[in-house]
Amino acid sequence: MSLKPTFSVLFVCSGNTCRSPMAEAILKAELAAGRRAAEFAGVRVVSAGLDVIPGDKVSREAVRAVKLLGLTMARRGARRLADDRVSSADLVLTMTPSQRERIIAQWPGAEEKTFVLSEFSGSDRGGIEDPLGGSDRVYSDCARRLASEIKRLLPRLSRRLRERRAHR
Repeated sequence: MSLKPTFSVLFVCSGNTCRSPMAEAILKAELAAGRRAAEFAGVRVVSAGLDVIPGDKVSREAVRAVKLLGLTMARRGARRLADDRVSSADLVLTMTPSQRERIIAQWPGAEEKTFVLSEFSGSDRGGIEDPLGGSDRVYSDCARRLASEIKRLLPRLSRRLRERRAHR
C-alpha cells in the first residue's frame, strides 16, 4: 500500500528538460535520505515546463549532471504545465522571477503558493539560469546550485508540513 501524498511540490522551468527535472530528482533524494525519510513521508515531488516542445526529453547533459551528484534521473519525456498540476500542488517553485509571473498571470489563485526557488530557500540569489545548450560544466554548475538551494529550503518545507499536519 502506498502512502497517499500529504503535500505536493511542483518545480517549474521553461522546457522541463533541464532545471526542473534536476530539481525534482535532487529534492526526491533529499527527502528520502536517512532521518528525513520519516519526516517527509508522503511528500510528492514533480516537475513541469511552461514552454514544453512536444517530443522533448530530459537532456542527456542534465542526467549526467545529476549523476555527478551521486543521483539517478530517468530520461523521460518533458511534461507541460497544466491546470491540474498547478491546482494539485501545495508549493510551486520556479527557476526565475519571470516564470513565477507567468504562472500567477495564468493561475491567479496560485500566487500564495508560488515562489522563485531562491526566494523560498532564503538565499535570494536570484534566478537559476537555463543551462540548455551549455557544456557539461554549465549543467554541473546548475545542478550544484539547485542542490544548494534545495538543501536550504528543507527547514522551511519541514515547517509547512508540520503546519499542514497540525491542521488535519
